[in-house]
Amino acid sequence: MKALTALGVKKFRRREGAFLVEGETLLREAIGAGWRVLEVVADEEWIEKGEMLSALREQDARIYEADSSALRKLSDTFNPQPVISVVLHRETQLSDVPPNARGLAVPVGVQDPGNVGAIIRCADAFGLAAVILTDGCAEWQNPKVLRASMGSCFHVPIISDVSLDALAAWLAERKVAAIAAVARGGEDITKFVPPPAWALLLGNEAAGLPEDVANKSQYRVTLLTPGRAESLNVAVSAGVILHILTHAAAG
Repeated sequence: MKALTALGVKKFRRREGAFLVEGETLLREAIGAGWRVLEVVADEEWIEKGEMLSALREQDARIYEADSSALRKLSDTFNPQPVISVVLHRETQLSDVPPNARGLAVPVGVQDPGNVGAIIRCADAFGLAAVILTDGCAEWQNPKVLRASMGSCFHVPIISDVSLDALAAWLAERKVAAIAAVARGGEDITKFVPPPAWALLLGNEAAGLPEDVANKSQYRVTLLTPGRAESLNVAVSAGVILHILTHAAAG
């Protein structure tokens, strides 16, 4: 329990190369996508139900029974799920992104775990090739990111801790156009025709994209909002813009 509880902390997740996944939905998505499950801690009722035990045993996952108090120690929620699992981390690099990749989502310094998870879910929903998290973004193995992604973190490649310099060099090498999503002053996204290969850059919740990043991008686009709200949540904006970009590309 002490070792598993430590996986609730980022530095120990990095050191052990594993992370906690809470709940049956995320566990099912991880197994279905071929991720390796190392251990499962569950209550008696979940184990007796036995729906996923055969798949777990095929992976030689260790299965432990625990009471609600033990599960609560592993969970970051007040009412823990009946099953919490340890999943082996997969390291993904920029070089792993396929050369013919068309669409990428690139949160730049997006710190809210719920927003990062929702952006990953959008990227999965619209069939993007990968999500690239720059330095300063919330860690995707964070429990709140995992919950917000609803399992999409196991379906779309995620590259973490990418510096802006490394990102710019890689995009130039791959001939992928950077599209900066800006709150105002960009081209109306509904009239924008995307290039063959593109990466959508999405800025921090409070500050938006750094001006130098937006200025170095080949394109600047804006989601026009005629109402009184100053701007949209970054994850909501990502969903709308990605819908428009992927449908324009398909057309």
